[in-house]
Amino acid sequence: MDFFLGFKILYQVLRFQISLIFPNLYRVFCILLSFVIDILYCSICHLYGRIIYLLHDFFCSLKSFITTCYCGHVILAIVCIVALFLNYTILPMLDNEFKWIRRESRLLKAFVKDVVELLHLEVQIDSERSQRQLWDSHSNVEITELQQNFETWKEETDNVVFGANIIVEFFLKYRRHFSTMCALVIKYREMKRIKNLINKRLELMQIFPKNIYGLLERSRSKLRGLRGKPIDERKSASPRPPVFKGVALVSSLSEKVNNMITQNQDLITGMDSQIQFVNLQLLLLHAFLKDLEEVGSETAIEKAWIDDVADFINDVDHAIHAFAQRTDYANRLPPDVYSWIQNLMLRKDIEWINAGFSGLYQGKDTYGFKFIRRRQQSLQSQNNPIDDTISAVNKIQRHLNQEQDILIDVYLEVKALLNQSTKVYHIELRQKSRSSIGFEEDTHELVSRLTNNEDISVDSIVGMQGIGKTTLAKIVYNHKAIVNHFPFRAWVSVPQESNDVNTLLEDVGNQVLKIIYHIELRQKSRSSIGFEEDTHELVSRLTNNEDISVDSIVGMQGIGKTTLAKIVYNHKAIVNHFPFRAWVSVPQESNDVNTLLEDVGNQVLKISELQEEPDGKDFWINKMNKFLKENKFLLVLENILTKEAWDTLKEAFPKTTNGSKILLTTHSRTVASHANQDNTPFQLRLRTKEESWLLFIQRAQFPPDNLSPSHTEAIKEVVERCGGLPQAIEYLVDKFSGKDVTALDLRRVPINDHFQNGWSKTLENEDLSEDLKKCFSYFRLFPSNFEIPTRRLIALWVAQGLVKQSDVEKETLEDVAEKYLSELIGLNMIQVVQKKINGKVKTCRLPNALLELCLSKCVSSNRQLADHFNKNDTSFAHIHGNNTTSADLQCYKRHVSFLSFDTREGTKPGEDIENFLRKAISSGCFKVLKVLDLERVFRPQLPNAIGNLIELKYLGLRWTYLEMIPSSIGNLRKLQTLDVKHTYLHTLPSSIWKLKELRHLYLTQIYQSKFAHQPSSSSLKNLQTLWGVFVGEDSHLKDGLEKWTNLRKLGLALQLPSQQQRALAKCVVKLNNLECLSLRSIDEMSKPQVLYLESLSGMKNLTSLYLFGKLEIPSIISEFPQSLSDLTLSASGLKNDPLPALDKLPNLKSLCFYSGSYERREMVCSRGRFTKLLVLKLWKLEMLEELQVEEGAMQNLRELDIRSCKELKFPTGLKHLKNLRELNSWGMPEEFTTRIEGIRGKFGMSLPISYDY
Repeated sequence: MDFFLGFKILYQVLRFQISLIFPNLYRVFCILLSFVIDILYCSICHLYGRIIYLLHDFFCSLKSFITTCYCGHVILAIVCIVALFLNYTILPMLDNEFKWIRRESRLLKAFVKDVVELLHLEVQIDSERSQRQLWDSHSNVEITELQQNFETWKEETDNVVFGANIIVEFFLKYRRHFSTMCALVIKYREMKRIKNLINKRLELMQIFPKNIYGLLERSRSKLRGLRGKPIDERKSASPRPPVFKGVALVSSLSEKVNNMITQNQDLITGMDSQIQFVNLQLLLLHAFLKDLEEVGSETAIEKAWIDDVADFINDVDHAIHAFAQRTDYANRLPPDVYSWIQNLMLRKDIEWINAGFSGLYQGKDTYGFKFIRRRQQSLQSQNNPIDDTISAVNKIQRHLNQEQDILIDVYLEVKALLNQSTKVYHIELRQKSRSSIGFEEDTHELVSRLTNNEDISVDSIVGMQGIGKTTLAKIVYNHKAIVNHFPFRAWVSVPQESNDVNTLLEDVGNQVLKIIYHIELRQKSRSSIGFEEDTHELVSRLTNNEDISVDSIVGMQGIGKTTLAKIVYNHKAIVNHFPFRAWVSVPQESNDVNTLLEDVGNQVLKISELQEEPDGKDFWINKMNKFLKENKFLLVLENILTKEAWDTLKEAFPKTTNGSKILLTTHSRTVASHANQDNTPFQLRLRTKEESWLLFIQRAQFPPDNLSPSHTEAIKEVVERCGGLPQAIEYLVDKFSGKDVTALDLRRVPINDHFQNGWSKTLENEDLSEDLKKCFSYFRLFPSNFEIPTRRLIALWVAQGLVKQSDVEKETLEDVAEKYLSELIGLNMIQVVQKKINGKVKTCRLPNALLELCLSKCVSSNRQLADHFNKNDTSFAHIHGNNTTSADLQCYKRHVSFLSFDTREGTKPGEDIENFLRKAISSGCFKVLKVLDLERVFRPQLPNAIGNLIELKYLGLRWTYLEMIPSSIGNLRKLQTLDVKHTYLHTLPSSIWKLKELRHLYLTQIYQSKFAHQPSSSSLKNLQTLWGVFVGEDSHLKDGLEKWTNLRKLGLALQLPSQQQRALAKCVVKLNNLECLSLRSIDEMSKPQVLYLESLSGMKNLTSLYLFGKLEIPSIISEFPQSLSDLTLSASGLKNDPLPALDKLPNLKSLCFYSGSYERREMVCSRGRFTKLLVLKLWKLEMLEELQVEEGAMQNLRELDIRSCKELKFPTGLKHLKNLRELNSWGMPEEFTTRIEGIRGKFGMSLPISYDY
């Protein structure tokens, strides 16, 4: 029966082949072989009688027919067998030979072209050097040897390539149809001859230098250095075309393979893993080709390799299509025969596909080329030590042409550059060297196991954490015997969380292919550090506001507009909200309307080939309108430069009511406002100090703990000089990437020189109002890189009269000043240095790059005095000198501001200020002075004559540690701000009550600062800030507090009996304008006491709350206002877990539990709670043992700070906190601290955490 079944299968195969090849003979063939099958079947079943009867009857009937057709049947059988042999053996072998010749001849031709270019570049370099009379430090021996051997080799190689091209063209003509494929057999010997010749050419390549493409890159770099510009300006200026147009095809092939697996499970039995591996390689090739689109190709070999990929992908597509076609015969053949045929063909297809993938990276190994991201940049920004040296040589030549006596300086510069290169080399050696002490025997045994035992394909190194498994593996991995034994090696770091099989395969596959394809691409993914809030707001604007169809991101060049737009474009909420999305890079030069519309139209419609000829701009307008009307879309138009460009494009975008959106990026607010006058553009700010530092260490890829304190300080200093501009930080990373530099080198980096143009354009494109110009010019009074507290700056602006009252009801001058500051920040003219938890600006400064450029264009005044303790200032001798006369001081008669930044230690600064003020006031100066700011000047003694400054509106004495102020301060009737916080002042003089215009009063709680007796008729009705006041039993403040209805910030230290404190609590809840409230209930030793509190739910404006003292009613925490964003509890004595009560506060961003605030063992943060929380602090909670964070809780938490919680076990669920950046501990058990440090060391300053702890 087995024989019969095999014969029957052969019969069905022959029948299937004849039906395809010779359809006219099909019927005759069926008659004959059906008879033979019936005969055999009957004989096997022992039905001899029936056999005799059938034989007699059949032969009698068909005797004449068989006699006539016998010769034809024999010939037909021979033809069928030959056809099968050709189709399944010879022709696939020929096809593989053809593909090899096509690939190798193409690469060989490209290699010749690149070597010719290399030799041509060397000629140009010699020409440039001779023109500039430069000397060559050493002759290039490799180039000389190449020139000697290349010409002869090239001539013969050209002939071989020519012959190969003929074979390729012939094969392409006849390869697809069986009726013509037989013609290929006659070319078999010719193909073998060409293959042998190509192999011979490849063998002769051994005489050439192995690093041909390294030499080519260095030659390009040298020529760029000599010319100081790109080699081909035309090429660099033109937009780069897509590297491989078939990227989408690769992705579709993967989908087809998945469908094939799903729909044909019975046909691929035993081949599942092989097909999955093919699919994995397709996915990884797709990702690689997508990366190449960002790289571009300069060498012919790179382009040839990409063409070979395209041909290979087309062949794979054809094979999958053929498999699908063969399924049509499923009903025409028996199932077992059909399965056998499909299985046979599929195995052969998988074999040549795997061979094709191998051929791709083997070709790269043969020629030794690599894909490299080449940056077109100026000479100063190149990091190659050779280029740096050439730059220095050019400087020498220029200096020699001007002055001979400075040659030694230039010589030292060149020497420093060469020393720097040597340091780079040595530091790389140090980093690569790994200690092998104690691993000698282990290494020898493991190398022996890997190289000698062919039967074992998988081996393992096992050991406890920290024992040296990775160290031993790396020693073995780089061992000479291993390198020689294994032509291909890959080091793969397996992800710790690998529940998702696809994610695991993609991660591992990317690491393997990074070595297979020799990828030298720097990760281009832009960091989202600092863009979290921007992303959230912009996503909300795009998905929630259906009335606005056009929105804009505005900011200066290099600030990150494109980065933010890409983050938003790929955001999950955006992808789900908009079924169709398109990213459009608007051409920079778009004077031709038709060209602009065609370029944008191609990007929106994604058309590779048009079926109709474009006819002017109307064609593209109608085409895009028709297409977009059918979709709910998001279009991102990157870099709209002019209003005209927008006017041209907007005609192509339909006006819809389905929520479609268009998002622009532009540096011009004018363009953004023109695009949509009804919407405020989204203004992108400069990064804060923290964000800048995090961005730098992430891009530089080093943990800051590995640096010395001096080095870290120097790096932070130079990062701050970048002014929060992401592009400047990127430049800094590139400048020192892989180099060993000193702190002095860092401080000498000319950051501002490279980005002055961008800052300048920011000023040129924006017209500042007069009010903004005056406010902006005020920044010139502060020292370079000085962090200005926002509360200080706003109070100074208001006191100086730079802010005008608005017509908006209840909007104060401080509110207007905040708007001014926000506008300057939005214009990228001011950098936010630190932000408060509630999102408001804490400190800001003027970027260094704008210090001179911007201030020269703004209104300035000589009536403002700032003491920077700089001996070059004309005022230095007047303030700090001993021989100042009254005549010298007459220049200060009309001054309106005096700010001192003399922060020296000791008594001298205070004495200088006292002498200067006393002499100036007695000389009739400062009569119109409005601002006297002495913040951080140590103990400036104020003269009694301070009361003569009757125009004074701002008196800043914070951090001065002075002990008294004269009672004449009561004469300053126009005073608006009195800041004596962090001083030793105990009691304010009673004259303070005369200051009817006082708006802001800052005292020091720790020294129990308090008011003197309040006259019954006096009241500070304009007071907005009252901070740090001590309220005791004898204090009259408690009786009149409810009258100060304008209060926005209130900070009190209470030492009152319960009855008086309850009365005060009732007064507090009536202050409906309060935004910030701090209450401390203390005894004589400043220890916490019971804190009486009324329900605060009615205080709709309250955002910040600090409570110190044991809460009389603990459940009062459930009655906090919904507006609260910052909450701190200390010594509250809570017995129940406060998190369930507090998670009802939707806007909470900062939550701090300090000593004694919670007195139980467990805290649980439930799933989906605290969605906006950014900071969580747990300090000295002595009974706390467990902190549980459920999955989905606190998803935006950035900082977790745990201190002195001695009983606390390591928190569970930290792996769910994907946005955690800072994880700090202090005063914790050693085991706890070790785990924290392990995490911080693993992730540096930037988490997410994705490991189990």
